[in-house]
Amino acid sequence: MKAKVIFASVFILLAFPISHLHLYIDDYLFLYNTPSLIQDFPLWASHYITEFGIYRPIAMLYYYLIFSFYRLSPIAAHLFPWALQVISGYLLYKILLRQQLSHFFSLTLGLFFVLHPFASESYMWLGASQGTLVSFIFLLQLIIIPKSLFLIILLSLVSALTYESTLLFFIPILYFLHQKHPTKFIKTAFLSIIPLTVFFFTKFLITPQNPRPLVNNLPSLFFNFSELLKNLSNTHFNSYYQTNFWSNYAFQGYQSFLRFPVLLILLVFSFAFIIFTLYSLPKNTTSTPNLKAPLLFWLLVFLCSLPPLLANQTFYFGFRSLFLPSITGLIVPAFLFQKILRQNSLLVLKTLCLISLPCLIFINTHIANQYEQIYLNDVQLAKNITKLSPPATTIVLKSDVPFDSQNTFLHADHFLSCFFYEWCAPAILKAYSPDTKNIIVKNFDQPLPPGPLLYLLYKQDRSLIITDQKL
Repeated sequence: MKAKVIFASVFILLAFPISHLHLYIDDYLFLYNTPSLIQDFPLWASHYITEFGIYRPIAMLYYYLIFSFYRLSPIAAHLFPWALQVISGYLLYKILLRQQLSHFFSLTLGLFFVLHPFASESYMWLGASQGTLVSFIFLLQLIIIPKSLFLIILLSLVSALTYESTLLFFIPILYFLHQKHPTKFIKTAFLSIIPLTVFFFTKFLITPQNPRPLVNNLPSLFFNFSELLKNLSNTHFNSYYQTNFWSNYAFQGYQSFLRFPVLLILLVFSFAFIIFTLYSLPKNTTSTPNLKAPLLFWLLVFLCSLPPLLANQTFYFGFRSLFLPSITGLIVPAFLFQKILRQNSLLVLKTLCLISLPCLIFINTHIANQYEQIYLNDVQLAKNITKLSPPATTIVLKSDVPFDSQNTFLHADHFLSCFFYEWCAPAILKAYSPDTKNIIVKNFDQPLPPGPLLYLLYKQDRSLIITDQKL
């Protein structure tokens, strides 16, 4: 019961900044592109399939539901993936307890799962929230083993057709089942081939106009793997990220809490309750748990999360892509620490874990504030642009901000304005100026058509210059 109260309090603490979120990048395409996902789903789906093939087909349905939900209530639509994230953390806590990890580490890792900043993009940005959904499905499968093997296979199929990051997770699920219920392993192993077969069948069913480019040789695969490891190391340990992301975002989030005394008081009471609960939790009956099974399981989860990431030919390892490898990188050492560290060392480690929890809350608060600020800035920019431009204007984009730069890669897709991306700029203009017609958005270095031009220069400091004079 105490654990449920803790997770509920974390949900409430971040519900306030998350409830202020609206749209970001691809969200505008779903709601305002032609055809619109909401206004004519069959026509939108046919255009989508023609261009990209049968790519994440269940995610298409999820987008329709979540953006229809957004039209009814933006607050409720954003709190739904956040609720899934919190529930997933609680499920992880229960799973780790079953694997004989101590109550302290199980609860702390469940909270880390909820609050890790790399997960925030998935539940704060509606267009990326299918990642939160499939994580929830995976953890739910581990909870219901072996109550319904049919449901486990069905959920694997739903997950694979929603977001390919969990495509191979049937492998650790099979291992988990074999450890708990070996008599049901063979039947489940045979049935587990179904989701994988259906997934690959959909790839050959329709030839898309713009297929996602995949690696076609081992050197490229190894290069992606080295880039993944480099990004994991840099984002956690590099001094640039420690100063500009972890420390700075924690401080900015703390400043946000100071502006809302009620939230600050709630945080203090919640943190006090977490401390009391963690230090009053019962110890495991098994002081030296069997490490082999849980360690191998989480290593399998880590390894099976990699191929869908590494298979992309042109891919930058953004925060949401690093989340699953990062969280497994926390779980595996916890089992080792519990076994090999002495009591004094464990006390120091537990204290560090406790200190990090409010810092993570502050970081996520500032991340939500960043998303909100981008939305507000883009709304104002769109209104300014439509005031200055006649109906048939060509909008010309130029940016001084490099797309792949350590100086811009602080979170998500760099927290840049939607006008930085030429594919969503027309959609956001339609959103706030429905009477504007025939707006064409082109990169600055592309051939420009005749007619009136409006230049947008996106500067290093994230400001946007709007002018009808050639830059």
